[in-house]
Amino acid sequence: MPALPRPASGPGSRYTARAATTRTRPTPPARRHTDIVALTHRLTERDLWLTAMVHEHRVLTAPQITRLAFNTPRAAQRRLRTLHQYAVLDSFRPLVQTG
Repeated sequence: MPALPRPASGPGSRYTARAATTRTRPTPPARRHTDIVALTHRLTERDLWLTAMVHEHRVLTAPQITRLAFNTPRAAQRRLRTLHQYAVLDSFRPLVQTG
């Protein structure tokens, strides 16, 4: 589906939809969905602890995860992105109504 043209000025001229800027999740290979053995070699003790914490609390925000397990927000974002690509964790953005 082609993108809609952006107005030169006024409302919407500086807005870019998040869907247009986010990277798509890589298409997993056919065996990847149950390749637990290969995944165990890629996960650290911190990753296992973090997944246990997320499982226990159901939802943790990125700032909470940063305070719990990382020194910097950038390091947390990088590792969370990797865990998301491994399909260990999922991510979402809550719906925020404006106006």
